[in-house]
Amino acid sequence: MTTALLSPVSHTAGARSPRPLLLIDAALCAALGFPAAVASGAVADLLGPDVSTTAVRVVGALLVVCAIDLLLLSRSPWAIPATLAAGMGNIAWELAAIGLVVSGAFSVVGGTVALITAAGNGLLGLLQLRVVRASRAGRSAATAT
Repeated sequence: MTTALLSPVSHTAGARSPRPLLLIDAALCAALGFPAAVASGAVADLLGPDVSTTAVRVVGALLVVCAIDLLLLSRSPWAIPATLAAGMGNIAWELAAIGLVVSGAFSVVGGTVALITAAGNGLLGLLQLRVVRASRAGRSAATAT
């Protein structure tokens, strides 16, 4: 089962393509990452007085790299495994953001921003995992006939 998830596949007719969700994820990573990488001081100030500018810059740069990666993978035969990884990553991002808000790492404004982005990441992650599951079910049905 794990091998089937991690091997490249061609998109079968009738299965939902993961491409739109990977492109949305890439756009969101770029939209959040670019300002954090370029204006890390302003973003850190928005998030809270104790938020590290360096941490914001590093996370922003990683998000920009992730955006480029997702963009490239959206057109590759590895789109399904990439969607699985992105879905799990988005849900992990959501849980981490909620944990940081609960721990008091952000100001009220920063916590609100973090929870809004966490909700979006969680929803996107669930949609990505549904596409992976539908793709697996489509492949299983195609090989059973």
